[in-house]
Amino acid sequence: MLFKPSMFNRVLNSGSSLILYNSFGGTRSLLRIETNKVGKVIRWLNDNHVDETEDLDFTRLVKLGYLVPESTDEKKLRMLHYLNHISNNRLQLVIHVTQECNFRCAYCYMDFKPVMLSQDTQEGIINYIKKNIQKYKAVQVSWFGGEPTLGMKIIENLSRKIIDICKIHKRPYTAIITTNGYNLNPENVNILLACHVTHIAVTIDGNAKLHDSQRTLADGSPTFDHIIRNLINIRDNIKTQTLTVSIRINITEKHLSYIEEFYNYYNDIFGNDHRFSLFVRPVADYGGTRVKSMKKFFVNDMHGVYDSLLKIQSGIKFFPNFIDLEIGGYTCSAHQLHKYTIGCDGSISKCDESLNIPIGFLTSDGTMEIDPFKHAEWIFGSPKKQCDECFFSGSCFMELCPKARIQGNWNVCPVNFNDIDSLILLAANTYNIDVL
Repeated sequence: MLFKPSMFNRVLNSGSSLILYNSFGGTRSLLRIETNKVGKVIRWLNDNHVDETEDLDFTRLVKLGYLVPESTDEKKLRMLHYLNHISNNRLQLVIHVTQECNFRCAYCYMDFKPVMLSQDTQEGIINYIKKNIQKYKAVQVSWFGGEPTLGMKIIENLSRKIIDICKIHKRPYTAIITTNGYNLNPENVNILLACHVTHIAVTIDGNAKLHDSQRTLADGSPTFDHIIRNLINIRDNIKTQTLTVSIRINITEKHLSYIEEFYNYYNDIFGNDHRFSLFVRPVADYGGTRVKSMKKFFVNDMHGVYDSLLKIQSGIKFFPNFIDLEIGGYTCSAHQLHKYTIGCDGSISKCDESLNIPIGFLTSDGTMEIDPFKHAEWIFGSPKKQCDECFFSGSCFMELCPKARIQGNWNVCPVNFNDIDSLILLAANTYNIDVL
């Protein structure tokens, strides 16, 4: 049998060695090639008609997907994986508990209306799950907002009922919450654990000075120290290993000279607790007027950030960032057929941050009145020609953001490949990857 290099390969230099990445294999495929083997590996990865299966290194590259049978149509395999990705038979509900927030972040797009999840919508969620639980293999809820901890009673009430339904029908249930972290006091954390929350995503923007310049309470008061105390309580007093915490840092150019400082700060506090990780993202324009004044400070290229982190990384890791490198990991969950975002008024959307683009409505009796044409528009994209040949298409599935396409804002690929290359090298340095 003759073999050819996979179309999803990326080969990067790392000192005297090479790092191999394949977007069809994700981070588990990462491989370091030592200097003495670089020559033959490069030859194999540039030859479309090769068979050296007697060489154990060659066989290993085949096993990891870097070399595939010559007759393989990888584009069809990519489509198969995409179909599996979008039809994942797990019900995913992103529930906006409230439109209100106790923060006034400098870049937030929300209007902060004093609106909570309506009683009709709460009943609709429970009735929908009751009626349809047999169709799904599992249920996952993401508590979102506004600031969802302002509605702890709603979270507690809905969780108890959903957990009971899932127990009766023997379906696994998990939940995650995206929060500013201010209300993560011991009482609320214990409630969230009882509600089967297994992951908490908290945003803390760098060091105290930078954070408190971007993320204040509604009255302008600082929030950094209070959030850190809450997280230290989780570190010291919450012993379960099933709970993980990601600290998201939204960076601007103002952060760049402080990267080592804030990394060392979080590493000193949480580096010995594997449940904590960091997630670095650039501040971006998701709408609204507040962010306009920050555009001059936007970070357009993340590769410099990743390169800096590569040099200083110690105990606490950047695992949430590496999801971008997994198969399907760089595409939006809005593509998934059974993923719905529920607004406070019962509106059903696909995008967590764009409730103003609904595809339907959830009635109190548990009926999802969905426009199938609008739904299909989110599921199936219109890939550009260059996407069809791209090595990264195993991860982005040829479309990062369906909202951008629907709104007519995507004319070129939004992926910065210098950023991806630096992220690959950071992942290779983080994981204990195999060596050839």
